[in-house]
Amino acid sequence: MGSDVLSKRLIVTIATFLGLVLVAGAVIAVAVSIDATGHGQVAAVTTTTNTPTTNTPATKTAAPLDLTTVPADIAEHYEYAAAHLVEFRQIPCWCGCMQYLGHRNLADCFIRADGKGWEAHAATCSVCIAEATMAERMLRQGQSAHDVAEAVTLQFGQSSVTTPSVQ
Repeated sequence: MGSDVLSKRLIVTIATFLGLVLVAGAVIAVAVSIDATGHGQVAAVTTTTNTPTTNTPATKTAAPLDLTTVPADIAEHYEYAAAHLVEFRQIPCWCGCMQYLGHRNLADCFIRADGKGWEAHAATCSVCIAEATMAERMLRQGQSAHDVAEAVTLQFGQSSVTTPSVQ
């Protein structure tokens, strides 16, 4: 009798876990954009894949971000990234976007890979904003993009989820 109860509990636990995995997958598959009034709007996600021949990142986000809908300090990070695109392309991002969004570097967190506006991802990612803050400070001090990349890696480092390679 006791083993039947344990078996039923195990089945319920496994079913619950699988349900959570499915929900998490659905959350990853849909991008939510928040307008200035705080109302969410679900947008369809488009997906392409990295190809070895072109090495172009996947596009897995909603429509381009409107910078007027984000706080001024966040918008400043976007503008700085655009003005320092060469350097930001040499800096890895450790938030997991390289694996899950197909980003190649920190620049892709701010600038859409298709060149059609701002990438929405960084506006709501505290890791991207923290990395950009560090990059901006170091670049303003005259340090090289290589030095910034090393410092970002040292600070935010690899985890079991993130193992980027700058391309």
